[in-house]
Amino acid sequence: MKYTLLLAGLLLSTSTFAQQLVRDGSTVVHYSAMSTQDLSPEMARQYGIRQGSRRAMLLLNLQHETAPGKSTPLRGTATGTARNLMGDVQTLTLRPAGADSSQDLIAEFEFSHLEFLIFDIDVRPEGSTRPLKVHFQQQFFSDDN
Repeated sequence: MKYTLLLAGLLLSTSTFAQQLVRDGSTVVHYSAMSTQDLSPEMARQYGIRQGSRRAMLLLNLQHETAPGKSTPLRGTATGTARNLMGDVQTLTLRPAGADSSQDLIAEFEFSHLEFLIFDIDVRPEGSTRPLKVHFQQQFFSDDN
């Protein structure tokens, strides 16, 4: 449970600068992509994430908003891709972030220094009849350019 809170903290701290979320009614999906180098080795081990200077992860957090500013975890699944500007596509394998996580999904992917990636993700919250579309782009940087 404490590691789920750490991942959620990472997600919320990176989304503070710009609200990275998609909302459909009372369903909210927060999303964030970051270098795996930003994780502590302990966190990476806990979640089975392979760290590297050109490896990154996508984190999704699903919530059901019960009242303004109040929400409960929401289970779900997701599929998606990351595409660079040259059209090269990586299929993202999204998985639960941990055994006790009901709302966090993660995927790992690779990038090149200064690469822009365009993410297209379909999130299927439990009980929903249609997917929520998450679409964003982000530039990634590597220490060993």
